[in-house]
Amino acid sequence: VEASRNFANKLWNATKFVLMNCSSSQIEHKKCDYAEGHVDLTDQWILSKLNRTKKELYELLSNYKLGEAAKLIYEFAWNDFCDWYLEFQKIRFNNPGFENRILSENLLIEILDNILTMMNPFMPHLTEELWHSLYKGNEDILLSLQRWPSLEVKYLDDNLEKSFDKLFQIIRLIRNLRVELGLKPAQHISIFLVSDNIQLLEFIKKMSEDIRLITKSSD
Repeated sequence: VEASRNFANKLWNATKFVLMNCSSSQIEHKKCDYAEGHVDLTDQWILSKLNRTKKELYELLSNYKLGEAAKLIYEFAWNDFCDWYLEFQKIRFNNPGFENRILSENLLIEILDNILTMMNPFMPHLTEELWHSLYKGNEDILLSLQRWPSLEVKYLDDNLEKSFDKLFQIIRLIRNLRVELGLKPAQHISIFLVSDNIQLLEFIKKMSEDIRLITKSSD
C-alpha cells in the first residue's frame, strides 16, 4: 500500500511539474516528429527508453504477463521519467536562454500522456484524474477509450541508452562521495574523470554542463 501511495504521489508531482512548466496552448493532442527538430541527447535518450518500454510492454501484455508489465511501466515512469528526465528538464526550464522550450514542452506532454495511457489498465482512477488535469476541457472524453501509444522504432538507440546508464552510474558515484566527504549540498567541487574509454569520454564531454549542474561541480 505504501509503495503504491508513493508512486501515486510521484505521478501527481510529475503532472504538476508539466502543468507548471508548459504553456496551456501546448497542452493538447499534438504529435511531433522529433527527428525533424533539434532535440538534445537527453531527449533522444528518453524517446529511446519510451519506445523500448512500449515494445516490451506490448510483448508482455500479449503473453498475459501482467505483473511484469506493471513492473516495467512502473520502473520507466519512476526511474527514467521522474527521477532522471525531469531533473534534466528542470535545468533547461530554469535557463532563460533555453532555445528549444516549445519542442521540449511538446515532448514532455507526450511522454506523460503515454505513461498515463499505459498505466491506465493498472491504476485507472488515478491516471484518469491526472489525464483530465492535463487536458482540461475534455471532461466528456475518457482516457480508457484513447488509442494505445504507437511504437516508433526509429527512436530506439541501444548505444545511447548504454551511455546514459554509465552517466547515471558516474553521477551516483559523485553524489555518494559528496556524502562520504561530508560536503554541504550547495558546496561546489572539482571533478576529474579518468578513463581509457574514448567513446565514453566524448559522451561525457557533451553532457559536461548537465553533470556540472546536477553534481554541483565547478569543473
